[in-house]
Amino acid sequence: VHTVVGAIDIAPDEVKEQLEEYVLHDQLDTKEELFSTLRELKEANAPIVTTFYCPLSGQFYDTEDGGMNDVDGRYLSDYQDEIQERLEREQNPDFELGDYITDHPTANAKLKMAVWSVEEIGGVLYGRIDCRSAESFTAEEIAAIKDGITGQNSDGFGEGFEQREIPTDDGDMYVSFWHPGDDYFIYTQEEMDEYLNQGEGFKMGGM
Repeated sequence: VHTVVGAIDIAPDEVKEQLEEYVLHDQLDTKEELFSTLRELKEANAPIVTTFYCPLSGQFYDTEDGGMNDVDGRYLSDYQDEIQERLEREQNPDFELGDYITDHPTANAKLKMAVWSVEEIGGVLYGRIDCRSAESFTAEEIAAIKDGITGQNSDGFGEGFEQREIPTDDGDMYVSFWHPGDDYFIYTQEEMDEYLNQGEGFKMGGM
């Protein structure tokens, strides 16, 4: 009940008004249907998707020697489904990550949703963050969102996620959307395309 109330409470006013029609016509029978409808309405009211990418790193528990091995995005690509499933479970419908990315006034006002996922490109798994809005972001707003995503990856959502074990048939793994070093990046789709065209994206998953 708390999750349902929370999910409705954080929805934009226009979404709440649209959702009321579904409730009045008794079209939602389960909480899963409610959450799915809420997401669809939020996406419809924020049709512009601005995608950001970042490198992934991880640790894999070796059951044979009992130690943790560092792995990169190329290794993690074999476990895309398990990582994606864990990410979806981690992003609760009653908590909108987009509300906590940036305090930049205009960027924060435009940003309606943010969803963390992973995408395999050329055999390498990358972190993908889709930010939805009703209006396009300016260059200044993009820079502010990049800073905010970096903060979330290192100290917010990403910090919590990297502490969650991800069971696989080969053992438990831990995945991080952040690592220290000059080779870390948050790229827009255009910047990512340029990065990959230069051939850099296929060197150890950007690490």
